Amino acid sequence: MTNDPEYQTIFEREMRGCFDYFWLESNSLEGSPGYGITRDQAALGSGTSKADFGSVAATGFALAAYAIGVEKGYVPLAEARRRCLGTLDTFLHGEVAQHHGFFHHFLHLSTGKRWGHSEVSVIDTALFIAGAITAGEYFGADVQAKARAIFERVNWPAYVDGEKQQFVMGYYDETGFIPHTWDHFAEHLIMCILGAGSPTYPSEGKTLYAFERIRGAYGGHEYIRTRHNALFVHQFSHAFIDFRGTVDLEGIDWYENSVQASLGHCQYCKDNPRGHATFSEKSWGLSACHHKHGYSGAFGAEPYCPGSEALIDGTVAIYAALASMPFTPNESRAALSHYATFPELWGRYGLTDSYNLDEQPPFFDDVYLGIDKGISLAMMANHENEFVWRHFMQCDYVRTGLAAAGVQNV
Repeated sequence: MTNDPEYQTIFEREMRGCFDYFWLESNSLEGSPGYGITRDQAALGSGTSKADFGSVAATGFALAAYAIGVEKGYVPLAEARRRCLGTLDTFLHGEVAQHHGFFHHFLHLSTGKRWGHSEVSVIDTALFIAGAITAGEYFGADVQAKARAIFERVNWPAYVDGEKQQFVMGYYDETGFIPHTWDHFAEHLIMCILGAGSPTYPSEGKTLYAFERIRGAYGGHEYIRTRHNALFVHQFSHAFIDFRGTVDLEGIDWYENSVQASLGHCQYCKDNPRGHATFSEKSWGLSACHHKHGYSGAFGAEPYCPGSEALIDGTVAIYAALASMPFTPNESRAALSHYATFPELWGRYGLTDSYNLDEQPPFFDDVYLGIDKGISLAMMANHENEFVWRHFMQCDYVRTGLAAAGVQNV
Protein backbone atom coordinates (compact mmCIF):
# COMPACT_ATOMS: atom_id res chain seq x y z
CA MET A 1 0.00 0.00 0.00
CA THR A 2 1.01 3.63 -0.49
CA ASN A 3 0.97 6.58 1.88
CA ASP A 4 -0.28 8.91 -0.85
CA PRO A 5 -3.49 10.34 0.71
CA GLU A 6 -5.09 11.15 -2.65
CA TYR A 7 -4.60 7.61 -3.92
CA GLN A 8 -5.71 6.17 -0.59
CA THR A 9 -8.96 8.11 -0.88
CA ILE A 10 -9.59 6.65 -4.33
CA PHE A 11 -8.68 3.15 -3.12
CA GLU A 12 -11.06 3.38 -0.16
CA ARG A 13 -13.84 4.83 -2.30
CA GLU A 14 -13.65 1.86 -4.65
CA MET A 15 -13.47 -0.70 -1.84
CA ARG A 16 -16.46 0.82 -0.07
CA GLY A 17 -18.39 0.98 -3.33
CA CYS A 18 -17.70 -2.70 -3.97
CA PHE A 19 -18.86 -3.61 -0.47
CA ASP A 20 -22.01 -1.52 -0.80
CA TYR A 21 -22.93 -3.44 -3.94
CA PHE A 22 -23.18 -6.65 -1.93
CA TRP A 23 -24.78 -5.12 1.13
CA LEU A 24 -27.46 -3.26 -0.82
CA GLU A 25 -27.98 -5.53 -3.83
CA SER A 26 -28.51 -8.76 -1.88
CA ASN A 27 -31.96 -9.86 -0.73
CA SER A 28 -32.19 -8.72 2.90
CA LEU A 29 -35.93 -9.26 3.32
CA GLU A 30 -36.38 -11.37 6.44
CA GLY A 31 -38.45 -14.46 5.73
CA SER A 32 -37.88 -14.32 1.99
CA PRO A 33 -37.06 -17.72 0.42
CA GLY A 34 -34.34 -15.92 -1.54
CA TYR A 35 -32.78 -14.23 1.49
CA GLY A 36 -29.11 -13.43 0.95
CA ILE A 37 -29.00 -14.06 -2.80
CA THR A 38 -27.04 -11.32 -4.56
CA ARG A 39 -28.20 -9.56 -7.69
CA ASP A 40 -26.20 -10.46 -10.79
CA GLN A 41 -26.02 -6.88 -12.02
CA ALA A 42 -27.23 -3.39 -11.18
CA ALA A 43 -27.50 -0.14 -13.08
CA LEU A 44 -25.27 2.87 -12.47
CA GLY A 45 -28.26 5.05 -11.64
CA SER A 46 -30.99 4.56 -9.07
CA GLY A 47 -32.66 1.69 -10.90
CA THR A 48 -31.56 -1.91 -11.17
CA SER A 49 -31.03 -4.26 -14.10
CA LYS A 50 -32.99 -7.52 -14.18
CA ALA A 51 -34.23 -6.84 -10.66
CA ASP A 52 -35.00 -10.48 -9.77
CA PHE A 53 -31.87 -11.95 -11.37
CA GLY A 54 -29.44 -13.41 -8.82
CA SER A 55 -26.01 -15.02 -9.15
CA VAL A 56 -24.63 -17.91 -7.08
CA ALA A 57 -20.99 -16.80 -7.56
CA ALA A 58 -21.85 -13.20 -6.66
CA THR A 59 -23.49 -14.50 -3.48
CA GLY A 60 -20.24 -16.25 -2.60
CA PHE A 61 -18.34 -13.00 -3.05
CA ALA A 62 -20.98 -11.33 -0.87
CA LEU A 63 -20.24 -13.71 2.01
CA ALA A 64 -16.56 -12.80 1.81
CA ALA A 65 -17.50 -9.13 1.47
CA TYR A 66 -19.44 -9.16 4.75
CA ALA A 67 -16.31 -10.26 6.58
CA ILE A 68 -14.29 -7.55 4.86
CA GLY A 69 -16.97 -5.03 5.76
CA VAL A 70 -16.77 -5.82 9.46
CA GLU A 71 -12.98 -5.64 9.44
CA LYS A 72 -13.04 -2.23 7.76
CA GLY A 73 -15.83 -0.88 9.96
CA TYR A 74 -18.48 -0.61 7.25
CA VAL A 75 -21.08 -2.64 9.19
CA PRO A 76 -21.42 -3.97 12.74
CA LEU A 77 -20.29 -7.54 13.33
CA ALA A 78 -23.71 -8.68 14.55
CA GLU A 79 -25.47 -7.44 11.40
CA ALA A 80 -22.95 -9.06 9.08
CA ARG A 81 -23.08 -12.33 11.02
CA ARG A 82 -26.87 -12.35 10.79
CA ARG A 83 -26.69 -11.73 7.04
CA CYS A 84 -24.22 -14.62 6.63
CA LEU A 85 -26.30 -17.03 8.70
CA GLY A 86 -29.47 -16.23 6.79
CA THR A 87 -27.73 -16.59 3.44
CA LEU A 88 -26.22 -19.94 4.35
CA ASP A 89 -29.60 -21.16 5.64
CA THR A 90 -31.15 -20.27 2.28
CA PHE A 91 -28.69 -22.59 0.53
CA LEU A 92 -28.60 -25.26 3.21
CA HIS A 93 -32.27 -25.61 4.12
CA GLY A 94 -34.22 -23.31 1.79
CA GLU A 95 -35.78 -23.39 -1.67
CA VAL A 96 -32.50 -23.34 -3.59
CA ALA A 97 -32.27 -26.59 -5.57
CA GLN A 98 -29.04 -28.57 -5.59
CA HIS A 99 -27.77 -31.46 -7.69
CA HIS A 100 -25.13 -33.54 -5.89
CA GLY A 101 -24.58 -30.41 -3.80
CA PHE A 102 -24.00 -28.11 -6.79
CA PHE A 103 -26.19 -25.06 -7.46
CA HIS A 104 -27.64 -23.47 -10.56
CA HIS A 105 -25.63 -20.58 -11.98
CA PHE A 106 -28.49 -18.06 -11.76
CA LEU A 107 -31.41 -17.86 -9.34
CA HIS A 108 -34.48 -15.74 -8.78
CA LEU A 109 -33.49 -13.22 -6.15
CA SER A 110 -36.90 -13.32 -4.51
CA THR A 111 -37.64 -17.06 -4.48
CA GLY A 112 -34.32 -18.87 -4.70
CA LYS A 113 -35.67 -20.86 -7.64
CA ARG A 114 -33.68 -21.59 -10.77
CA TRP A 115 -33.58 -18.68 -13.23
CA GLY A 116 -34.86 -19.75 -16.65
CA HIS A 117 -32.88 -22.64 -18.07
CA SER A 118 -29.75 -21.86 -16.08
CA GLU A 119 -27.27 -24.73 -15.78
CA VAL A 120 -25.99 -26.31 -12.59
CA SER A 121 -22.52 -24.75 -12.48
CA VAL A 122 -19.40 -26.30 -10.97
CA ILE A 123 -17.32 -23.12 -11.02
CA ASP A 124 -20.04 -20.89 -9.64
CA THR A 125 -20.72 -23.35 -6.85
CA ALA A 126 -16.99 -23.47 -6.08
CA LEU A 127 -16.82 -19.67 -5.83
CA PHE A 128 -19.89 -19.67 -3.59
CA ILE A 129 -18.27 -22.25 -1.31
CA ALA A 130 -14.98 -20.31 -1.27
CA GLY A 131 -16.82 -17.21 -0.08
CA ALA A 132 -18.71 -19.26 2.50
CA ILE A 133 -15.47 -20.75 3.82
CA THR A 134 -13.95 -17.27 4.12
CA ALA A 135 -16.94 -16.02 6.10
CA GLY A 136 -16.99 -19.18 8.21
CA GLU A 137 -13.34 -18.87 9.16
CA TYR A 138 -13.78 -15.18 10.01
CA PHE A 139 -17.03 -15.36 12.02
CA GLY A 140 -16.53 -18.89 13.35
CA ALA A 141 -19.11 -20.84 15.35
CA ASP A 142 -22.45 -21.36 13.58
CA VAL A 143 -21.37 -19.51 10.43
CA GLN A 144 -18.43 -21.87 10.08
CA ALA A 145 -20.60 -24.91 10.81
CA LYS A 146 -23.16 -24.01 8.16
CA ALA A 147 -20.49 -23.18 5.55
CA ARG A 148 -18.86 -26.54 6.17
CA ALA A 149 -22.19 -28.37 5.99
CA ILE A 150 -22.78 -26.93 2.51
CA PHE A 151 -19.25 -27.88 1.46
CA GLU A 152 -19.54 -31.40 2.84
CA ARG A 153 -22.72 -32.01 0.85
CA VAL A 154 -20.98 -31.49 -2.52
CA ASN A 155 -20.23 -34.72 -4.40
CA TRP A 156 -17.23 -33.56 -6.44
CA PRO A 157 -16.58 -36.88 -8.25
CA ALA A 158 -20.14 -36.79 -9.63
CA TYR A 159 -19.02 -33.87 -11.83
CA VAL A 160 -15.71 -35.40 -12.93
CA ASP A 161 -15.29 -37.35 -16.16
CA GLY A 162 -13.69 -40.43 -14.63
CA GLU A 163 -11.72 -41.39 -17.71
CA LYS A 164 -10.28 -37.94 -18.37
CA GLN A 165 -10.20 -36.82 -14.72
CA GLN A 166 -11.54 -33.47 -15.94
CA PHE A 167 -14.45 -31.62 -14.40
CA VAL A 168 -17.52 -31.44 -16.62
CA MET A 169 -18.83 -27.97 -17.44
CA GLY A 170 -22.18 -28.42 -15.72
CA TYR A 171 -25.59 -30.02 -15.83
CA TYR A 172 -28.99 -29.12 -17.29
CA ASP A 173 -32.10 -30.40 -15.56
CA GLU A 174 -33.69 -31.16 -18.92
CA THR A 175 -30.82 -32.89 -20.75
CA GLY A 176 -28.27 -33.98 -18.14
CA PHE A 177 -24.54 -33.34 -18.01
CA ILE A 178 -23.02 -30.88 -20.47
CA PRO A 179 -20.86 -32.93 -22.89
CA HIS A 180 -17.81 -30.68 -22.48
CA THR A 181 -15.10 -30.65 -19.85
CA TRP A 182 -12.64 -28.18 -18.39
CA ASP A 183 -9.95 -29.49 -20.72
CA HIS A 184 -7.60 -26.49 -20.71
CA PHE A 185 -6.38 -23.98 -18.16
CA ALA A 186 -9.07 -21.59 -17.01
CA GLU A 187 -10.41 -20.15 -13.76
CA HIS A 188 -11.11 -23.59 -12.31
CA LEU A 189 -8.05 -24.21 -10.11
CA ILE A 190 -10.34 -23.49 -7.15
CA MET A 191 -12.52 -26.45 -8.17
CA CYS A 192 -9.55 -28.81 -8.21
CA ILE A 193 -8.36 -27.76 -4.75
CA LEU A 194 -11.77 -27.70 -3.05
CA GLY A 195 -12.70 -31.03 -4.58
CA ALA A 196 -9.47 -32.66 -3.46
CA GLY A 197 -9.97 -31.32 0.06
CA SER A 198 -13.52 -32.56 0.61
CA PRO A 199 -13.84 -34.69 3.76
CA THR A 200 -16.92 -36.46 2.39
CA TYR A 201 -16.80 -36.77 -1.41
CA PRO A 202 -13.25 -35.91 -2.53
CA SER A 203 -12.19 -35.77 -6.16
CA GLU A 204 -8.68 -36.87 -7.04
CA GLY A 205 -5.84 -34.38 -6.90
CA LYS A 206 -4.96 -35.32 -10.47
CA THR A 207 -7.76 -33.04 -11.70
CA LEU A 208 -5.18 -30.25 -11.32
CA TYR A 209 -3.03 -31.92 -13.98
CA ALA A 210 -5.65 -33.35 -16.34
CA PHE A 211 -6.20 -30.18 -18.40
CA GLU A 212 -4.02 -28.79 -21.19
CA ARG A 213 -1.53 -26.16 -20.11
CA ILE A 214 -1.18 -23.83 -23.09
CA ARG A 215 1.82 -21.50 -22.98
CA GLY A 216 2.15 -18.15 -24.67
CA ALA A 217 4.25 -15.04 -24.33
CA TYR A 218 4.01 -11.34 -24.91
CA GLY A 219 6.62 -8.66 -24.30
CA GLY A 220 8.95 -11.10 -22.57
CA HIS A 221 6.23 -12.38 -20.25
CA GLU A 222 5.55 -16.10 -20.66
CA TYR A 223 2.65 -17.79 -18.93
CA ILE A 224 0.02 -20.51 -19.16
CA ARG A 225 -3.16 -18.94 -20.46
CA THR A 226 -6.62 -19.77 -21.63
CA ARG A 227 -7.61 -19.83 -25.29
CA HIS A 228 -9.02 -16.29 -25.44
CA ASN A 229 -6.33 -15.11 -23.02
CA ALA A 230 -8.76 -13.26 -20.77
CA LEU A 231 -7.30 -11.89 -17.55
CA PHE A 232 -10.07 -12.98 -15.17
CA VAL A 233 -8.98 -16.63 -15.41
CA HIS A 234 -5.82 -15.64 -13.54
CA GLN A 235 -7.75 -14.01 -10.71
CA PHE A 236 -10.82 -15.91 -9.55
CA SER A 237 -9.02 -18.84 -7.91
CA HIS A 238 -6.34 -16.50 -6.53
CA ALA A 239 -8.92 -14.35 -4.79
CA PHE A 240 -9.10 -17.16 -2.23
CA ILE A 241 -6.08 -19.46 -2.64
CA ASP A 242 -2.72 -17.99 -1.68
CA PHE A 243 -0.38 -19.71 -4.13
CA ARG A 244 2.61 -17.56 -3.21
CA GLY A 245 5.75 -19.54 -2.58
CA THR A 246 4.32 -22.81 -3.86
CA VAL A 247 4.67 -25.04 -6.91
CA ASP A 248 2.64 -27.99 -8.10
CA LEU A 249 3.99 -31.41 -9.10
CA GLU A 250 4.93 -30.10 -12.54
CA GLY A 251 6.86 -27.21 -11.06
CA ILE A 252 4.27 -24.54 -11.94
CA ASP A 253 4.18 -21.51 -9.66
CA TRP A 254 0.58 -20.43 -10.23
CA TYR A 255 1.04 -17.14 -8.43
CA GLU A 256 3.98 -16.17 -10.62
CA ASN A 257 1.99 -17.33 -13.63
CA SER A 258 -0.67 -14.73 -12.81
CA VAL A 259 2.01 -12.08 -12.27
CA GLN A 260 3.35 -12.71 -15.76
CA ALA A 261 -0.14 -12.75 -17.27
CA SER A 262 -0.96 -9.40 -15.69
CA LEU A 263 2.33 -7.87 -16.85
CA GLY A 264 1.75 -9.28 -20.33
CA HIS A 265 -1.69 -7.66 -20.50
CA CYS A 266 -0.28 -4.36 -19.29
CA GLN A 267 2.51 -4.47 -21.85
CA TYR A 268 0.10 -5.31 -24.65
CA CYS A 269 -2.05 -2.27 -23.90
CA LYS A 270 1.04 -0.11 -23.53
CA ASP A 271 2.30 -1.23 -26.95
CA ASN A 272 -1.23 -0.92 -28.33
CA PRO A 273 -0.46 -2.64 -31.67
CA ARG A 274 -3.97 -2.02 -33.00
CA GLY A 275 -4.05 1.65 -32.07
CA HIS A 276 -7.05 1.71 -29.71
CA ALA A 277 -7.70 5.02 -27.98
CA THR A 278 -8.52 3.36 -24.65
CA PHE A 279 -5.34 1.30 -24.33
CA SER A 280 -2.24 2.54 -22.49
CA GLU A 281 0.09 1.53 -19.68
CA LYS A 282 -2.48 3.11 -17.34
CA SER A 283 -5.51 1.57 -19.03
CA TRP A 284 -5.17 -2.17 -19.37
CA GLY A 285 -6.78 -5.52 -18.62
CA LEU A 286 -8.73 -7.27 -21.37
CA SER A 287 -11.26 -9.64 -19.92
CA ALA A 288 -14.88 -10.75 -19.92
CA CYS A 289 -17.07 -7.73 -19.24
CA HIS A 290 -20.11 -5.72 -20.11
CA HIS A 291 -19.63 -3.55 -23.20
CA LYS A 292 -21.66 -1.49 -25.68
CA HIS A 293 -23.50 -4.53 -27.03
CA GLY A 294 -24.05 -6.32 -23.72
CA TYR A 295 -21.95 -8.89 -21.91
CA SER A 296 -19.21 -10.84 -23.66
CA GLY A 297 -16.80 -13.48 -22.40
CA ALA A 298 -14.71 -13.29 -25.59
CA PHE A 299 -12.49 -10.34 -24.63
CA GLY A 300 -8.79 -11.09 -24.26
CA ALA A 301 -5.31 -10.04 -25.31
CA GLU A 302 -2.68 -11.40 -27.61
CA PRO A 303 -1.42 -14.08 -27.67
CA TYR A 304 -4.65 -16.04 -27.92
CA CYS A 305 -4.88 -19.54 -29.38
CA PRO A 306 -5.42 -20.09 -33.12
CA GLY A 307 -9.11 -20.63 -33.72
CA SER A 308 -10.02 -18.81 -30.50
CA GLU A 309 -9.47 -15.21 -31.56
CA ALA A 310 -10.12 -12.80 -28.73
CA LEU A 311 -12.47 -9.85 -29.08
CA ILE A 312 -10.24 -6.75 -29.04
CA ASP A 313 -12.26 -3.65 -29.89
CA GLY A 314 -10.86 -1.04 -27.52
CA THR A 315 -12.98 -2.06 -24.50
CA VAL A 316 -11.10 -2.22 -21.21
CA ALA A 317 -12.55 -4.20 -18.29
CA ILE A 318 -11.92 -1.89 -15.35
CA TYR A 319 -11.98 -4.62 -12.73
CA ALA A 320 -9.22 -6.55 -14.52
CA ALA A 321 -6.36 -4.27 -13.47
CA LEU A 322 -7.85 -3.76 -10.00
CA ALA A 323 -8.10 -7.51 -9.41
CA SER A 324 -4.42 -7.86 -10.37
CA MET A 325 -3.27 -5.66 -7.46
CA PRO A 326 -1.59 -8.53 -5.57
CA PHE A 327 0.32 -9.37 -8.77
CA THR A 328 1.13 -5.94 -10.18
CA PRO A 329 0.71 -3.33 -7.42
CA ASN A 330 2.38 -0.46 -9.25
CA GLU A 331 0.68 -1.03 -12.60
CA SER A 332 -2.69 -1.57 -10.93
CA ARG A 333 -2.29 1.55 -8.83
CA ALA A 334 -1.62 3.58 -11.97
CA ALA A 335 -4.72 2.11 -13.61
CA LEU A 336 -7.00 2.86 -10.65
CA SER A 337 -5.73 6.43 -10.49
CA HIS A 338 -6.33 6.80 -14.22
CA TYR A 339 -9.86 5.39 -14.15
CA ALA A 340 -10.70 7.71 -11.27
CA THR A 341 -10.23 10.72 -13.57
CA PHE A 342 -13.37 9.77 -15.54
CA PRO A 343 -16.42 11.02 -13.62
CA GLU A 344 -18.64 9.08 -16.04
CA LEU A 345 -17.35 5.82 -14.52
CA TRP A 346 -18.20 6.61 -10.90
CA GLY A 347 -21.44 5.78 -9.15
CA ARG A 348 -22.87 4.52 -5.87
CA TYR A 349 -20.90 1.26 -6.13
CA GLY A 350 -17.61 2.76 -7.23
CA LEU A 351 -16.28 2.27 -10.74
CA THR A 352 -18.47 0.59 -13.33
CA ASP A 353 -17.53 -2.38 -15.46
CA SER A 354 -15.80 -1.05 -18.58
CA TYR A 355 -15.22 1.77 -21.03
CA ASN A 356 -14.19 2.28 -24.64
CA LEU A 357 -12.91 5.59 -26.01
CA ASP A 358 -12.95 4.27 -29.60
CA GLU A 359 -16.72 4.45 -29.67
CA GLN A 360 -18.33 7.67 -30.87
CA PRO A 361 -19.46 8.99 -28.50
CA PRO A 362 -17.12 7.28 -26.03
CA PHE A 363 -18.71 4.34 -24.23
CA PHE A 364 -18.80 4.50 -20.44
CA ASP A 365 -20.59 1.50 -19.02
CA ASP A 366 -23.69 2.08 -16.91
CA VAL A 367 -23.79 -1.40 -15.34
CA TYR A 368 -22.18 -3.04 -12.31
CA LEU A 369 -21.62 -6.81 -12.43
CA GLY A 370 -21.63 -8.65 -9.12
CA ILE A 371 -18.76 -11.03 -9.86
CA ASP A 372 -16.60 -8.18 -11.15
CA LYS A 373 -17.19 -6.05 -8.04
CA GLY A 374 -16.53 -9.18 -6.00
CA ILE A 375 -13.19 -10.04 -7.54
CA SER A 376 -12.13 -6.39 -7.24
CA LEU A 377 -13.01 -6.24 -3.54
CA ALA A 378 -11.40 -9.57 -2.66
CA MET A 379 -8.15 -8.84 -4.45
CA MET A 380 -7.94 -5.28 -3.15
CA ALA A 381 -8.39 -6.70 0.36
CA ASN A 382 -5.61 -9.21 -0.30
CA HIS A 383 -3.39 -6.41 -1.56
CA GLU A 384 -4.17 -4.30 1.49
CA ASN A 385 -3.56 -6.87 4.22
CA GLU A 386 -4.00 -10.39 2.77
CA PHE A 387 -7.44 -10.50 4.38
CA VAL A 388 -9.22 -13.13 2.24
CA TRP A 389 -6.09 -15.24 1.88
CA ARG A 390 -5.48 -15.28 5.65
CA HIS A 391 -8.95 -16.56 6.48
CA PHE A 392 -9.59 -18.89 3.57
CA MET A 393 -6.19 -20.55 3.89
CA GLN A 394 -6.66 -21.37 7.57
CA CYS A 395 -9.44 -23.83 6.69
CA ASP A 396 -8.18 -27.39 7.10
CA TYR A 397 -10.21 -28.54 4.08
CA VAL A 398 -8.27 -26.12 1.90
CA ARG A 399 -4.92 -27.20 3.25
CA THR A 400 -5.90 -30.85 2.70
CA GLY A 401 -6.88 -30.07 -0.89
CA LEU A 402 -3.59 -28.37 -1.67
CA ALA A 403 -1.63 -31.28 -0.21
CA ALA A 404 -3.73 -33.86 -2.07
CA ALA A 405 -3.10 -31.99 -5.33
CA GLY A 406 0.63 -31.90 -4.68
CA VAL A 407 0.90 -28.14 -4.22
CA GLN A 408 3.83 -27.61 -1.90
CA ASN A 409 5.95 -24.83 -0.45
CA VAL A 410 9.33 -24.07 -2.00
